[in-house]
Amino acid sequence: MKKFDWKAFGDCNNKIAVWCKTEEEAIDFCRQSHENGYDWYGGKKRSEFTYWEAYKERTCYITDEYAEENFYANEGYLILPWSDYMVAPKPTFTKSDLKDGDFVLRRNGDIEIALPSLGAFVSDRGYMDFDSVADDLSHFDGLSPVSEDEDWDIIEVRRPSEVHHCQFDCFQNGWGEVVYERSEVVEMTMEEICEALGKKIKIVGKIKTNKNKDKICVGDRVVMVEDFSKNEYYKEYYPPIGTFGIVSRLSSDDTIAVVWDSDVRDAGEASWFCVYEDIEVIS
Repeated sequence: MKKFDWKAFGDCNNKIAVWCKTEEEAIDFCRQSHENGYDWYGGKKRSEFTYWEAYKERTCYITDEYAEENFYANEGYLILPWSDYMVAPKPTFTKSDLKDGDFVLRRNGDIEIALPSLGAFVSDRGYMDFDSVADDLSHFDGLSPVSEDEDWDIIEVRRPSEVHHCQFDCFQNGWGEVVYERSEVVEMTMEEICEALGKKIKIVGKIKTNKNKDKICVGDRVVMVEDFSKNEYYKEYYPPIGTFGIVSRLSSDDTIAVVWDSDVRDAGEASWFCVYEDIEVIS
């Protein structure tokens, strides 16, 4: 895989076009293109629209437009196949990838030897049926994964490469090749995060408003600011909130805006509210 030069791609004098022969390539290129600051002419996110269906395997992209590969070739562009730069997806390790002799570590600390040819996981205390594990190596009771048995999920698999690796303390000693390691979601409180980072942090979102505070950017939307605190009906029955995508309140010091961000238009059925901080005033 080659490394793509995004800076050279962005220089119009270089006349570089990227050729995506498959939709997977187009999706990957458009995602990376957006991440590197290149979106569609007009402002649409390139990560959300590939337009690959228009020309399919003949689709080529420049910084903010697309056309057929022949068009850019005739215009003198250097055509670069994205397949030369696309990062191959990381293969997913499943139960079918287990081999005889693999050592598995359960969440509860138990260590077993996988013997798929015999349909079992063997330990120094006995064995478990091979079907007690789902394809994603989580515990399986024969019907559906059950949360109370998460302690029996397989969290790591080591494959011995030398004779002395074939011991139950291989995880403790780091023996063998790690062929699977479960990615875990770590739950932490704000206090624990601050302690781990060694500093205080503040979670904020960012929006932009114009100087008159009558328009505001929320994500990709430019919406009107409407103060429902002046509406007697809403003031009496609901806190000052807005309609769909409408900012309902800007604080006097321009630090907080409350936005009703729900598809439900009836204020009485509003599902949740967003508080945005760090407002940037724009012209």
